[in-house]
Amino acid sequence: MGQYYGTLTTTNGNPLMTIPSTEMKTYQPKYDPMLGFPDGRKPREMKATELEMYSAKLDPQGKDYCAHKLIDLYACYRARFPFVTDLQARETRVRRMRLR
Repeated sequence: MGQYYGTLTTTNGNPLMTIPSTEMKTYQPKYDPMLGFPDGRKPREMKATELEMYSAKLDPQGKDYCAHKLIDLYACYRARFPFVTDLQARETRVRRMRLR
Protein backbone atom coordinates (compact mmCIF):
# COMPACT_ATOMS: atom_id res chain seq x y z
CA MET A 1 0.00 0.00 0.00
CA GLY A 2 2.87 2.37 0.74
CA GLN A 3 4.46 1.80 -2.65
CA TYR A 4 1.38 3.27 -4.37
CA TYR A 5 1.44 6.34 -2.17
CA GLY A 6 5.06 6.96 -3.10
CA THR A 7 4.30 7.04 -6.84
CA LEU A 8 1.87 9.96 -6.58
CA THR A 9 3.10 13.30 -7.81
CA THR A 10 3.23 16.23 -5.48
CA THR A 11 2.11 19.62 -6.68
CA ASN A 12 1.06 22.44 -4.37
CA GLY A 13 2.33 20.43 -1.37
CA ASN A 14 -0.53 17.91 -1.47
CA PRO A 15 0.47 14.42 -2.67
CA LEU A 16 -3.11 13.33 -3.35
CA MET A 17 -4.18 16.18 -5.58
CA THR A 18 -2.35 17.55 -8.59
CA ILE A 19 -3.54 20.93 -9.83
CA PRO A 20 -1.74 21.90 -13.02
CA SER A 21 -1.49 25.58 -13.73
CA THR A 22 -2.92 26.69 -17.04
CA GLU A 23 -1.33 29.33 -19.16
CA MET A 24 -3.35 32.33 -20.24
CA LYS A 25 -4.24 32.29 -23.91
CA THR A 26 -5.09 35.47 -25.69
CA TYR A 27 -7.22 34.96 -28.76
CA GLN A 28 -7.02 37.32 -31.66
CA PRO A 29 -9.68 37.27 -34.38
CA LYS A 30 -8.44 35.82 -37.65
CA TYR A 31 -10.56 38.10 -39.81
CA ASP A 32 -11.82 41.62 -39.53
CA PRO A 33 -15.33 41.47 -37.99
CA MET A 34 -16.43 44.41 -40.14
CA LEU A 35 -15.37 42.69 -43.37
CA GLY A 36 -18.20 42.91 -45.91
CA PHE A 37 -20.03 45.71 -44.08
CA PRO A 38 -18.91 48.98 -45.68
CA ASP A 39 -21.34 51.07 -43.61
CA GLY A 40 -20.94 48.99 -40.47
CA ARG A 41 -23.24 46.41 -38.97
CA LYS A 42 -26.78 47.37 -38.15
CA PRO A 43 -27.60 47.18 -34.44
CA ARG A 44 -29.74 44.27 -33.32
CA GLU A 45 -33.16 45.22 -32.04
CA MET A 46 -35.76 43.27 -30.16
CA LYS A 47 -38.87 42.51 -32.20
CA ALA A 48 -40.86 41.27 -29.20
CA THR A 49 -41.73 43.76 -26.48
CA GLU A 50 -41.29 43.13 -22.77
CA LEU A 51 -45.07 42.86 -22.35
CA GLU A 52 -45.34 40.22 -25.10
CA MET A 53 -42.57 38.16 -23.51
CA TYR A 54 -44.22 38.45 -20.09
CA SER A 55 -47.65 37.43 -21.40
CA ALA A 56 -46.11 34.45 -23.25
CA LYS A 57 -44.47 33.38 -19.94
CA LEU A 58 -41.02 33.02 -21.46
CA ASP A 59 -38.22 31.85 -19.20
CA PRO A 60 -35.11 34.07 -18.89
CA GLN A 61 -33.22 31.95 -21.44
CA GLY A 62 -35.96 32.61 -24.01
CA LYS A 63 -35.84 36.39 -23.68
CA ASP A 64 -33.32 37.05 -26.41
CA TYR A 65 -33.34 38.42 -29.95
CA CYS A 66 -35.25 35.34 -31.23
CA ALA A 67 -38.05 35.67 -28.67
CA HIS A 68 -40.61 36.54 -31.36
CA LYS A 69 -39.98 33.18 -33.04
CA LEU A 70 -40.38 31.37 -29.72
CA ILE A 71 -43.65 33.21 -29.02
CA ASP A 72 -44.97 32.13 -32.44
CA LEU A 73 -43.94 28.55 -31.71
CA TYR A 74 -45.74 28.53 -28.35
CA ALA A 75 -48.85 30.01 -29.99
CA CYS A 76 -48.73 27.25 -32.59
CA TYR A 77 -48.46 24.66 -29.81
CA ARG A 78 -51.57 26.09 -28.15
CA ALA A 79 -53.50 26.17 -31.41
CA ARG A 80 -52.75 22.53 -32.34
CA PHE A 81 -52.56 21.14 -28.80
CA PRO A 82 -53.41 17.46 -29.11
CA PHE A 83 -51.41 17.08 -32.33
CA VAL A 84 -48.13 18.86 -31.59
CA THR A 85 -45.77 16.14 -32.77
CA ASP A 86 -45.55 17.64 -36.27
CA LEU A 87 -44.11 20.86 -34.79
CA GLN A 88 -40.83 19.26 -33.76
CA ALA A 89 -39.06 20.36 -36.96
CA ARG A 90 -40.12 23.96 -36.38
CA GLU A 91 -38.92 23.82 -32.79
CA THR A 92 -35.56 22.48 -33.93
CA ARG A 93 -35.18 25.41 -36.36
CA VAL A 94 -35.99 27.94 -33.63
CA ARG A 95 -33.54 26.36 -31.20
CA ARG A 96 -30.76 26.35 -33.83
CA MET A 97 -31.49 29.98 -34.62
CA ARG A 98 -31.13 30.86 -30.93
CA LEU A 99 -27.70 29.21 -30.76
CA ARG A 100 -26.19 31.44 -33.43
